[in-house]
Amino acid sequence: MSSCTLCELPIPKNPIQEEGNRFCCTGCLTVYKILSAQSALENVRAQPLFQEALKGGILSNPALYEEKADGEAREKKGLPLEVTGMWCPSCAEVIGLLLRRKKGIYLAKVDYATDLAIVEYDPQKMGREEIIEAICRLGYRAFPLSEKARNETFRPLWIRFGITTFLTANLMMFAYPLYGRQSTEGYGLALGAFSMAFALPLLTYSAYPIWKRFWLSLKTGLFGMETLIILGMSTAFFTSVASFFRGDLHHLYFDTMAMLITLVLLGKNLEQKAKFSAKETLFRITRSLPQKGYKEIAPETYSWVPLKEIGKGDRFLSKPGEKIVLDGVVEQGEGWVEEAVMTGEPLPKGKRHGEKVVGGSLLKSGYLLIRAETDVDTSLVGKLTHLIEKDLEGKKGAARLVDRIIPYFVPGVLMLAILAFFLGGILRSLSVLLISCPCALGLAAPLAEARILHQFAMLGALVRNRKSLSLLAKNPFFVFDKTGTLTTGKFRVKEGLETLASTQKSILKGLSSYSSHPICAPLLEEIEESPTMPLSVQEIVGRGIEGRFVEGEFLLGSARFLQERGIEVPPTTSSTLYFAHEGELLAILILEDSLRENIPQLKDAAILSGDTPECVGKTAAACGFLWGKGGCDPLQKREEILEMKKQGRVVVMVGDGMNDAPSLTAADIGISVSSATDMAIEVSDILLTADSLGVLPELVLLAKEGQRRLKQNLFWAFFYNLLALPLALFGYLSPLIALVAMLLSSTFVLLNSSRCLSQHRL
Repeated sequence: MSSCTLCELPIPKNPIQEEGNRFCCTGCLTVYKILSAQSALENVRAQPLFQEALKGGILSNPALYEEKADGEAREKKGLPLEVTGMWCPSCAEVIGLLLRRKKGIYLAKVDYATDLAIVEYDPQKMGREEIIEAICRLGYRAFPLSEKARNETFRPLWIRFGITTFLTANLMMFAYPLYGRQSTEGYGLALGAFSMAFALPLLTYSAYPIWKRFWLSLKTGLFGMETLIILGMSTAFFTSVASFFRGDLHHLYFDTMAMLITLVLLGKNLEQKAKFSAKETLFRITRSLPQKGYKEIAPETYSWVPLKEIGKGDRFLSKPGEKIVLDGVVEQGEGWVEEAVMTGEPLPKGKRHGEKVVGGSLLKSGYLLIRAETDVDTSLVGKLTHLIEKDLEGKKGAARLVDRIIPYFVPGVLMLAILAFFLGGILRSLSVLLISCPCALGLAAPLAEARILHQFAMLGALVRNRKSLSLLAKNPFFVFDKTGTLTTGKFRVKEGLETLASTQKSILKGLSSYSSHPICAPLLEEIEESPTMPLSVQEIVGRGIEGRFVEGEFLLGSARFLQERGIEVPPTTSSTLYFAHEGELLAILILEDSLRENIPQLKDAAILSGDTPECVGKTAAACGFLWGKGGCDPLQKREEILEMKKQGRVVVMVGDGMNDAPSLTAADIGISVSSATDMAIEVSDILLTADSLGVLPELVLLAKEGQRRLKQNLFWAFFYNLLALPLALFGYLSPLIALVAMLLSSTFVLLNSSRCLSQHRL
């Protein structure tokens, strides 16, 4: 048998032929034609195109991949997916287990709390479409995160619940006369028939998600609470059908089955509503980053290209009001660059030839031609994004108590139901199954969490990750960013103007009006005198401004700007401008960023900021915090957070900028303020919609109260089962009493969760 001209794989019966060459597949044909057009058919396996086609699975011969390099590890590809249709944590276990069994998949992490799956695979043995298809064959739906998010689970569940509620209400109406044991002569049979007719769609359509989960549990051996629900409702249905055809209309339990399904769907709908959507977070992180840039393709000729086409060594243009797309060095132009979003430093910096710029920073004015020193993956923004995605993957919903107990609870109840059947027949076994049906367990957490979420919203806090509710109740340690979080980001002149005469203030105001640096804005606002305009003016970007007036030459700028002109200035520890006339220092103008109102009084709190250590220390003292550390870049702030977590602290990070995003994701709880950047908002667990930090202590106390309410719900749900199961086992509870007990338990959980969380305990 002949072999493929390109990959040397044996050719099938019907090969692809072109110009006398034979190929095993269209992939080999396409790669061969490209290499031929490039005159690169010699030593074909060493060609970059051949290697990339091999990595991507375009070529059909996997043996070539094995030979690619002696001792070289195989390439692993990561595939983040959104998985819809998961019903409980066991669904995530089933998907992960079955994916890991497939050849070519090294890792499969599936999180029920976020609908997020991370799959690492060998593209030579398993394709992306095969992975998605494997998940779909299990009855779920999967989509790559690169595609638009789909909300295909939430609305259908509510529609199913609405139809179920309608059917259940009608069925209860038919069942009531039968339970009353009054004379039903003439219409009892019709009531029973109507009850059975309404029960059938409940058993099939309404309970379909439960049946699907039960079927998967049979295939995998991972049984959840759906096993008890299926056994309870099917036993109730078929027992009732048998009683109906025997003419026993007083032992129909169609309504029992209906209430069981309705309560289960209610719990699942509430749980879906409380889910944290990490997939949306990843979408919006990607959208918040620069996607294109002006790449220089010829001298003074630029093309608007995708960011991935700008590599290390390429030159690109940044215009006023746009983000700098990559880290690099300025080769032409000058301008003011605001790096607060990346470094936390509040004041824009002047950039000129030879100075470095950070990707993600904002060019406020001027223009810059920059030579890239990184590509999109190795830039600071790219590194931050990878860290954020990694930390978000670890921020999964903790397995709740009920989820940990169910694997032991289900087999125990099944054994009791079998024992009850031998002791007292099918009705006693039905009583055990009805008593054990975990409606109260299923409602306990979702209802309590839904109530807490509502209370948080009333205080101006939107919870995006329900795991944060339990962590916030554990006396957390708060870490704050400074600029834009604790402060307003607007400077004012603290001191220095009072030393100047009125004519000097007029000159200072006139000189400041020519500066493009935002730090001069407070001078224009706070000096009441009319400005005296200079005869000539020159601004040195990043240094200062000099102007000639009738009275002589005046200088306004940094300490370095004046020292270069032979004027000695004393060192200061704050944001400072120096004002001089003819070689003489007139005033030291100290500016400060004003604190927000309603700074919370917290015992365990600190500040991490990119601002100067002196400014951060003063701010920490003014807020009454334990300490403050300045000069921290985004990665250093993240490391500080991780170190605190190693010490056993529950850390809450409160921030507002892109530079805070790695810290927000590394912390146990990330909180963003209302004025935060898109990235900070999207990676946070809690968003403060009100422009006040004063609610933070209230949120902590409210979370503690909510956890007490949740524990009460879980205690009652388990206490009810422990008390009622032995009674049902030995025949002291009939199926009717078991139904009433189940409803009372669920009603208690519902009412306990609906109570307003007591404000006096806050």
